[in-house]
Amino acid sequence: MSILEIWLTVTLVVMTISGVLLMWYLRRLLSKFLFISHNLGDLVEVIQNYYKHLEQLNGMEAYHGDDTIAFLLKHTNSLLDILDDYTDIYNITIPLQDNNEEIQEDDDGTTEEEAPVTFPVSEENVFYAGTRRRDS
Repeated sequence: MSILEIWLTVTLVVMTISGVLLMWYLRRLLSKFLFISHNLGDLVEVIQNYYKHLEQLNGMEAYHGDDTIAFLLKHTNSLLDILDDYTDIYNITIPLQDNNEEIQEDDDGTTEEEAPVTFPVSEENVFYAGTRRRDS
């Protein structure tokens, strides 16, 4: 065996091992990213539900015009605006077929968009800090 063949063999082994390690690391990063994406989507839904509840509360006669509730509405709305910047992140876990707008034709030939698909919010997992691992 010549020195060139030895170096090529060593390079091949090193590149194979580094490729396997990079694939393993990429898989771990993607699983963490999907976990964050899913939980961020749940957090946005919880805050949206909170905002709707505050609007209903502000509309009641007993609390109509209360400055504290009006401030909470403004604060929650600004929080939702900030979370809208991360829409691309938490929409990663939604399948593409649900992400696209689907248009249906009525009997009279006009088009109408379908209502967006809503998923149940699992409030207990929004702030879950433990590890989740698949059995593989």
